[in-house]
Amino acid sequence: MNTRCLFLIGGRCSGKSTVGALLARILDLPLHDTDRMIEDAAGSDAAGIVRLEGWPGFRRRESRALVRAVEAGGVIAGGGGIVLAEENRALMRASGLIFYLAAPVQTLYERMRIAGNFSGRPSLTGADPLEETAAVMAERETLYRECAHHILDAAQPARQTARVAAHILRRVRAGEQP
Repeated sequence: MNTRCLFLIGGRCSGKSTVGALLARILDLPLHDTDRMIEDAAGSDAAGIVRLEGWPGFRRRESRALVRAVEAGGVIAGGGGIVLAEENRALMRASGLIFYLAAPVQTLYERMRIAGNFSGRPSLTGADPLEETAAVMAERETLYRECAHHILDAAQPARQTARVAAHILRRVRAGEQP
């Protein structure tokens, strides 16, 4: 594989971590999940970090985690807000192929509800979870699309992970470069 990093971006519960784990296993590459990296380095979950440092502190940690992940290379599952910082978008574009796992707001909301994700992640806006998901995606959709080399439909529930991973693998095995 010539591409140094494979980035997975998208909203909460779009499948980044799950697809990333599958890709990393198949390609025998390390997986770097930036949200987990942040929590491991802080010794706290995201909610605790946000309580102590606010979202700006979390975003600074996110940028540092991204730099460490890029330095190590491999498959990188970015947190949903990783595209908010211009320097993060530039670093990803310069370091590998970026795949946006796109899904409608209602799909993301239902996945979060089923996974119990509302209690495990701090609110971004303080709004009702569905309203928050819609507002966050409205804010980030353009950034995801501008940043990505490829936009993949991650909305299909049946075999979604394998289908999305297979699409990425075809691109990588064809030697596609950014």
